[in-house]
Amino acid sequence: MGLELHVPPQRPKVDLTTPPDSKVTRPLRVLLDARKLGDGGIGVYIENLIEGFRGNSAIELTLLVRSTAALLTRWQREFQCIESAAR
Repeated sequence: MGLELHVPPQRPKVDLTTPPDSKVTRPLRVLLDARKLGDGGIGVYIENLIEGFRGNSAIELTLLVRSTAALLTRWQREFQCIESAAR
């Protein structure tokens, strides 16, 4: 009896820029909890996610942040920021 490796089937890639049956293209609206931005490990991951969304017209990104301090000045012009006092 040998070990068997189960590999899940590959999912087809979805093109968010052109919906199949739509004449009007609207961006996908995404709310990203970025309250840990600047906190090291997870903060760096969140920063990389935000950088990955830059320039993608198929996605409308909103950031949930602790404050709109100097840390966010590079993104405030591109994305909507919602301030939250919760940690």
